[in-house]
Amino acid sequence: MTVIYYEVFIFTDAHIRGNNPRSRKDNFYETLKEKLNELVDVAQDNKIDHIIFGGDLFDRPDISLAVVKDFIKIIKNFPLPILCVIGNHDVYGQNPYTVNRTVLGLLEELGIVEFLSNTPKIINTEHNKTIQITGSHYFYDIDGPDKVSYIVKEKNVIMLFM
Repeated sequence: MTVIYYEVFIFTDAHIRGNNPRSRKDNFYETLKEKLNELVDVAQDNKIDHIIFGGDLFDRPDISLAVVKDFIKIIKNFPLPILCVIGNHDVYGQNPYTVNRTVLGLLEELGIVEFLSNTPKIINTEHNKTIQITGSHYFYDIDGPDKVSYIVKEKNVIMLFM
């Protein structure tokens, strides 16, 4: 029997911000930089095939450029572009169509992140396996009665949902 490994590195909800949340006792800003650097080290030290982020990279869509600069220096050290979905904190009014006016939209424009969507991203591995990655950005009433945005009907593939 042949065992095939496909390494996917997933993290989510960083909520990058420049000040401490009310309930934090530590220095959130410095702790988050330290944790993201640890994630970069893990991704660099292992044979990772894809890095996936599950939304809310930023705590608000209009975060200070000084804060963004510090974190872009870390995020661009990941060995691969980050595949991600848009979280409700990443955009204005929980509307993913506003992403082009946000810091996350800028990261996508710079090629630091790549947005997933319900259009499958198909990856053919070196072992003749097909992997399909799809994602659904946060939008108001995402869990309402119409779940078509994240129901996938593809067959005969390994599927990763975000």
